[in-house]
Amino acid sequence: HAGNGFRMVPMMKTCVMLDPNFVDAYLLGSWHLAYNLTAHLAITPEPLKKYSEKYKRRLGAREEWYFIAGDFLKDGIRKNPRDYRLYFDLGYAIYDVKLQDWPSSVLYLREATRHRHDRWVPRRLAMSLMRNGQYEDAITEWTKYHEKFPENPVAERFILVNKGYLAEAQLDEAFECAAAAKSVAETKTKQSESARANGDEAAANRLAGEAQKALDDSTAMEDIAAIEKENAFSIWKPMVDAEQDPLAISRVARL
Repeated sequence: HAGNGFRMVPMMKTCVMLDPNFVDAYLLGSWHLAYNLTAHLAITPEPLKKYSEKYKRRLGAREEWYFIAGDFLKDGIRKNPRDYRLYFDLGYAIYDVKLQDWPSSVLYLREATRHRHDRWVPRRLAMSLMRNGQYEDAITEWTKYHEKFPENPVAERFILVNKGYLAEAQLDEAFECAAAAKSVAETKTKQSESARANGDEAAANRLAGEAQKALDDSTAMEDIAAIEKENAFSIWKPMVDAEQDPLAISRVARL
């Protein structure tokens, strides 16, 4: 707290060198590296970042400490592969909170659940799955958690939230497919007209048929989108009516 935080780095590395199974030193050390040392460092503007050959991405001084902290935890994992706390801190404190790298967060939090762990670990895994767009997997994790801890009200809410996000994701995908099919229909129609103008009736008829099929596909996708929109409304609207849930209000406004 005297401003000489950098002096802790060699101290912590020495601790785990002398005792590789001192897991608390890994946890405290990585927290210090990623949080305390970076507390007074500004976020680096993108133009000032430099490419790191080691980490294969553009980083500033602050961002590089996050990866150094991650390396410290990975060293702990190699030496203590059955301690869930190392996987948890790497997946949550580093990849989730600091780097917003959801695929990596899911990877390490899922590994944490494979070892004896505390009850909050599956919750954080479910949250990272949601943030990574894996809504069905998140629903599965929250459902298992709710069955194990039925008194916890958070699980019920996030099961609904993920169902709402899933319906919206399917809605967006259906709209994208409908737009793509319409684009194909327009292209095929123009090609058909051009072929007919050149006297190639067979090609014109074939292209016109392909255009019609694309239009039919577009209509089918729009129908699916309408169904998913109603599904999303049926999840978010009751949450708004029951307790004016701020997230649900924003999702209804988006719909």
